[in-house]
Amino acid sequence: MATKLVAGHPNLAGLPSSVPFLVLFAVLLSSRRGRFVEVVDEQRSLRLPGLALSRPFPGKAMLVTAAVAVAIVPRFNDSQILSATTTAAFVLVFASLGLLVGQARLVSLCQAAFVALGATTLAHLLSAGVPYLPALLLAGLVVAPLGALLAVPAVRLPGLFLAVATFGFGVLAQDLVFPTGFAFGSRSLAQVPRPAGFTGETAFFVFTLIVVVAGIAAVEWLRTGRLGTVLQALADSPAGVESIGVNPTASRVLVFTASAFLAAIAGGLLGSVTQTVSPATFTATDSLVWLAVLVAAGPTSFSGAVLAGLLYNQLPALVSSSTILDWLPVGFGVAAVVLAQTPDGLSGLLHLDFARLAATSRHRLSRSPHRDRRTALGRLSAGSGPSADQLPTVGAV
Repeated sequence: MATKLVAGHPNLAGLPSSVPFLVLFAVLLSSRRGRFVEVVDEQRSLRLPGLALSRPFPGKAMLVTAAVAVAIVPRFNDSQILSATTTAAFVLVFASLGLLVGQARLVSLCQAAFVALGATTLAHLLSAGVPYLPALLLAGLVVAPLGALLAVPAVRLPGLFLAVATFGFGVLAQDLVFPTGFAFGSRSLAQVPRPAGFTGETAFFVFTLIVVVAGIAAVEWLRTGRLGTVLQALADSPAGVESIGVNPTASRVLVFTASAFLAAIAGGLLGSVTQTVSPATFTATDSLVWLAVLVAAGPTSFSGAVLAGLLYNQLPALVSSSTILDWLPVGFGVAAVVLAQTPDGLSGLLHLDFARLAATSRHRLSRSPHRDRRTALGRLSAGSGPSADQLPTVGAV
């Protein structure tokens, strides 16, 4: 019926394939709050006391990383600089996603839609004569309200259902918005020129690096500030946060808005790297891959965003063997499954916190059913406590 309805209307050609997602999105949003509930293990879902994932502002790490990038890029040829610029822009994409996944533990599967709309909005503003830097900021501000819109299901729905709702939003944007004049238009193409004075490969890399550093500084400022603390507490116990008078809706609207804004900025930079983007450049399924890469690299830290950008863009470029390229997705899948079990992916393995591991062990020891027997055995070896025949058996314990 939808196919018959859109016959003769090319701009609505994506409607038939979007009908299931329209229904899904409508059902998830219109259902009363609490209708969709995930069954979770409350003991395992809560973080251990004193083991919060908050970190100090990584100012030194950011400066060192930026300095290394500026030092080595002049040694590259134009093709390598282009790849480095793309990697830097993707670091901002992963940082914007990490603000949701790592800090608030809210799964978003429509980040590619924000990136694509950021690129197309920038293209429209530049064609209207707006200077590049104001146009880039305006592109982020235009896309940001879409992030606030997604905060509505974030308040109403738990993790799995929120992931489904955001993926449905991404598919709807791809099928219904991308073909319109608001995005790529009937030509399915958007021209995104570079800023005046930064058209060269090295110059545009420096421009991109400055914008990315500013964006990541904003992300880390949010993470280490009051909003980051509130989001972390909401991830652990929404009811507990509400009981002390904190409004969870405002916090989630802010984090989704900030994430969409930064993703749109990154999309504008990515569009200017190649200066031409199409709907095939950013698809709904890209959001799934980005999430997997970020979780494998480490979603809660600056180093995780950098590693995710390197793994996603640089690792395939460094491999020249066709055999290795064929097996690279398999290796990535296995690594993602393994690294998803760690506290902070690959970044967590590279920055092992032995004090935190010791605290985890102490917590587990205090909950062990064999603790009383071990304590009694320790006293017995020290010459005090009950005799061996007075000790309870393991089964009795």
